[in-house]
Amino acid sequence: NRDLEPSEAEGAKYYDLLKSEIAKRRNAGVNVKGNIDSAEKNADGSLTVKGWACASGRADQIELHVYAGAAAGNAGAAMVGSGKADRAAEPAVAEACADASAKGHRFEIKFAPDVVNAHQGKPIFVHGISPVGRDNSAIAGSGSFTMSGGAGPGAGTGAGAGGPGGSA
Repeated sequence: NRDLEPSEAEGAKYYDLLKSEIAKRRNAGVNVKGNIDSAEKNADGSLTVKGWACASGRADQIELHVYAGAAAGNAGAAMVGSGKADRAAEPAVAEACADASAKGHRFEIKFAPDVVNAHQGKPIFVHGISPVGRDNSAIAGSGSFTMSGGAGPGAGTGAGAGGPGGSA
């Protein structure tokens, strides 16, 4: 009976849903992790934020979004920049990332003086962008440093686990 067979469009929707569910289950243990190690004011008034980030168990060098004021999605959050965790990393970072390939997972993101001045004193939040569509979590140390450089009012209260080069 043809009435019981799904239309081509319904079949395509079902197939896409099935692919999506399989991908979610395959990547269930892949989580963004990392740590902001420092936020240092430079002589020219710019600011450099350093740390590491990865998607656990994957060699992907992940993209990062940086917010000032609050974590992404919260009132007062302003996206101020982006970068990539693609610099050489020590073996402890590769181990924390469960990445046998030992690709670089460190980052260094520089903010121009005008961006620093516009967000002076606001806490910094770095979000790792999941390469598999999972949560784009704020990494450890987020909220612990400010756009002025150095530790902020939330020092020691950032999201996630510290790990190599940082404290939990």
